Amino acid sequence: MRVPLKEQLLPADTRDGTPTVGEARAVSELETLVTKAIAAHGQWKVRLRQAIDTGKSEWSIDQVKVDDQCVLGQWIYGDAVARFPGDPLVQEIRELHRQFHQEAAKVLSLALMGRKADAERLMEQGSAYARISGSLVRALQKLGQKAA
Repeated sequence: MRVPLKEQLLPADTRDGTPTVGEARAVSELETLVTKAIAAHGQWKVRLRQAIDTGKSEWSIDQVKVDDQCVLGQWIYGDAVARFPGDPLVQEIRELHRQFHQEAAKVLSLALMGRKADAERLMEQGSAYARISGSLVRALQKLGQKAA
């Protein structure tokens, strides 16, 4: 049986539900990180919409394809893997995040070529981009709930 994160952060003698200030801070930090990660992820939708509208982006397609350079990717490949070694949920998040970057790069490629309708189609509800993005947010929310 997997021990909940909150219990993992607490010494055995304080598992009565009363964490120390430092231990409560560790749980709160994870919740904050997950919230920030979801917000950072959401910004990509805005950036891609801007690229579709303008045909321009401050990021290249090659930069967008890489999944370990953005704020969320750095956290996934760094702190999340260290904090949750071997956790299937973190592995799922990492894979969804990788797939998201691949889909975002496809959208950006079309946007930069001026193919607005095609780029918009890749982002619409039911598309691979939308499904992967939604799954990634839900997986991040699950990870945040582990701290609750």
